[in-house]
Amino acid sequence: MAVEGATLEGSGRRPVTWVEGRPERIEFAVKVGTPPLGADGRPKYGVVTFRAAVERASDGASDAFEVELPVRPDRDREVHRVLQDLEAGKPLAAVAEPVRSGTLRRSVLLSDEPGLVRMAAGLDYLLGYPYGCTEQQLARARAFVALRRFRDVLQQSGGEAEVARAVKGVLEWVPGTIDGDGLVAYWPGSRGYVSLTAWVVQFLVEAQKAGFAVDDALLRRLTTTLHQALRSDYSRFVEGEAYVERAWALAALAQAGQFDEAYAAELARRAQFLNLEAKAQVVQAFARAGQSPSALETLTRGLWDGVVFRLFQGRETYGGLQSGAVSGNALVLPSETRTVAEVTRAVALREPKAKRLPVLVEALVTLGRGDGWGSTNASSSALLALAERLEPKPGAGAGTSVAVRLDGKEQSVTVGGRTPTVALAGSLPQAGEIRLASAPARPVVVRVETSYVPAKDGSEAEARSEGFVVTRLLLRIVRGDAPPERVPLEKAGLTHTLATGDVIVPLAAGLEVLNPALATAPPEARPSAALTLAPSYVAFRDDHVAFYYDTLPAGTFDFAFRSRTTVAGRFVQPPARAEMMYDGAVWGRSHGARIVVETKAEGTKAP
Repeated sequence: MAVEGATLEGSGRRPVTWVEGRPERIEFAVKVGTPPLGADGRPKYGVVTFRAAVERASDGASDAFEVELPVRPDRDREVHRVLQDLEAGKPLAAVAEPVRSGTLRRSVLLSDEPGLVRMAAGLDYLLGYPYGCTEQQLARARAFVALRRFRDVLQQSGGEAEVARAVKGVLEWVPGTIDGDGLVAYWPGSRGYVSLTAWVVQFLVEAQKAGFAVDDALLRRLTTTLHQALRSDYSRFVEGEAYVERAWALAALAQAGQFDEAYAAELARRAQFLNLEAKAQVVQAFARAGQSPSALETLTRGLWDGVVFRLFQGRETYGGLQSGAVSGNALVLPSETRTVAEVTRAVALREPKAKRLPVLVEALVTLGRGDGWGSTNASSSALLALAERLEPKPGAGAGTSVAVRLDGKEQSVTVGGRTPTVALAGSLPQAGEIRLASAPARPVVVRVETSYVPAKDGSEAEARSEGFVVTRLLLRIVRGDAPPERVPLEKAGLTHTLATGDVIVPLAAGLEVLNPALATAPPEARPSAALTLAPSYVAFRDDHVAFYYDTLPAGTFDFAFRSRTTVAGRFVQPPARAEMMYDGAVWGRSHGARIVVETKAEGTKAP
């Protein structure tokens, strides 16, 4: 036995005496550690490779095989981000807790172009986002396509291969998410939405324009659905958002070269019922179609009236949005960022030389944070708008000298002029410093991201509540009608011992999840208790089970699934996690635990 990515505990060779007609189980103890990070901050490998070979001593006959098994983290990485003007402080504090060897990554991005820093933050957020519903895949692919010309200046790795992979992923995913009414859903088998369908059509057009092969039949199918959504008798809208979703449908059709003049005029006449984002979509639709009816002047004036402008030190600045400017139903993913982005795009098409347009662009920049704009949808919208307004061209001038002390070493870099961005990386947890070494020609913005895996493994991860409270209960299923054995995971670090063949509720390495939806599922795969509320989508994976909801009311919810112990050994049971996908600040996790699986004694039966 030979292994890459793990360590064999003992010899990799073993003599075996085979008896004809009797199978022989051969086991090798293996220890799997945390993969080290490469220069790009990502794990150097994501799989462990096992190669096994056997040779018969009597005649030298032999055979071999190879298998790759994925390596999954035993706990989430801790990520801390700082984004600020350089003179505001020292953003290189020491890491406060012990760090697992080889896992720390500290990246520093300096620029005298604040927009570039926010764009880099948004791209990093989209690249690292762990979930994959339709919108999230769409947001990543649209941003990657729009920002192809910015990749070098934003210090992004991956190149065209990463862009092509993101686009291909969406093109393969979308057909499986279309519901019976022709609408695209967030998850396969769940309800579709007009707004999401419109965003997909916009992406297909953008991808086609960028040179990617798009299925024409798919595009026709979705545009036909959007034409139906413009009808006055259409009823598949999100509650309270009929005008907003119609406006998105109109804008997407215009982008696809299928502008519907009659329905555009109808929406324009109903401007008093349109919120700010809906008005922006109607303006964009008219502008893309090259039409300028009298109603368009009123709509454009309504865009400016929906934005608050304030005077600060003699110059106009963004002061927010008027009341009612943003949609109220979370199912259309409303945000201040997306509204400002769509208004910016609409004004740029209609009045490209408007004096206040740079103020809107600046507003988008200032709304960005260390993690982009807070969600995949908002980040993608901001990046699309900024990509249309900013240029990735080096400027003139000598730039600003900045001194950086990182990993105990100090170096001087020049920011600005021909080097609009400077990227540095460190791998030590000690404190550092970033300071101006010369008078700045322009304000310098710094973004620091520190990520690491804590030294304690996932079994010792403590529960945390940032809006959600998550608790986990281990249930060991016994034979007959006896109730299951209940083992509360009351604190982190507890060890629970099981035998191979046991059926239990949690999932750790060494356990196989049982999916009751499979036709071949055994009777014990079905939990004795139903879920509190059926999910919009559920994913049974080899390494985790995930439940997704389009909407979830306040309350207490129980989730149950079963798994079976299959491999003897000591394994980490990572915490269970709950999170709002479009508000990452709201989350919670349970305690971690350790699972020990022992080989069942000869002659005993599994429950």
